[in-house]
Amino acid sequence: MKGIGQSHREATELRLDAMALYRHATELRRRALASSREAAALRAGAVASLREAVALCGMTIESCGEITRVTRTNAVQAKKNFLRALWRLRPYLHASFMATLKPFAALRPKPELASQICELPYDVMSSDEAREMARGNPLSFLHVSKPEIDLPTGTDVHAPEVYAKGAENFAGLISQGALKQDSQPNFYLYRQVMGKHSQVGLVAAASCEEYLANIIKKHEFTRPDKEDDRVRHIESLNSQTGPVFLTYKAVDALDEFVAKKISETPAIDFTGKDGVRHSSWNISDPLDILFIETQLIKLLKIMMILQSHLPLDINSLEVFH
Repeated sequence: MKGIGQSHREATELRLDAMALYRHATELRRRALASSREAAALRAGAVASLREAVALCGMTIESCGEITRVTRTNAVQAKKNFLRALWRLRPYLHASFMATLKPFAALRPKPELASQICELPYDVMSSDEAREMARGNPLSFLHVSKPEIDLPTGTDVHAPEVYAKGAENFAGLISQGALKQDSQPNFYLYRQVMGKHSQVGLVAAASCEEYLANIIKKHEFTRPDKEDDRVRHIESLNSQTGPVFLTYKAVDALDEFVAKKISETPAIDFTGKDGVRHSSWNISDPLDILFIETQLIKLLKIMMILQSHLPLDINSLEVFH
């Protein structure tokens, strides 16, 4: 009990230090607004404060991992204070300083139905091929990603009734319980295994604003007609069904966390008709979410899109709804 009490006091002190840094950062913001000539120097001070806050958050995580649920609540509050300070500082930091990733409440398939629901990307097949692939399988996500397969052959794939049909089919999967949204925001891990090759990714929500501001770097130009089609699809469904692959500089601590997590039993695990195995894990513990956010913030680096056409692979394994 003595060790727990001491760790609790240490965590509380770290939280108070983080709050003090937050107040200091707020004062820097006020001064930056008052004098543009001092902005460059203030940004340097803000970055230093930010780095100290990141270190304090990391120390808070280590302390709180050993103590009571009360301290866990303190750690979550410290995280909120830290992220609030970071958000207020963002307009006064360099435009290309960092990219933001957040947890989100995914719409996921019922595990036992995942192999029937999940399909290949919409843009690797024709309408006729998709119609044949989905034949006899009303749960196939192709009824959502290529809804023209449920309309007369020859229907214009950009016609309003196509998007309406996709929304109808999507709502049907949700109403029958084949797809269900998580009750709280999570991060997710998604692994693909093909033969001897295995790759694991962190599934999260990224900022469209930062994409437009070129904080998230683009690797190619995309065709306006393709973009318009996916925008109409997203608006019809009120969901983002096509993941985008991003890359970031490797972080040893994060890699170790991922390796440990994927050694556990996955929430969803199946092998597709093409022999590719798909597995996903939920990251819902507040301290685990805080750990990932802290590690990503430590990067202070720009992310880059590896693939920008939507969707990329296995639609609806995680859906941003």
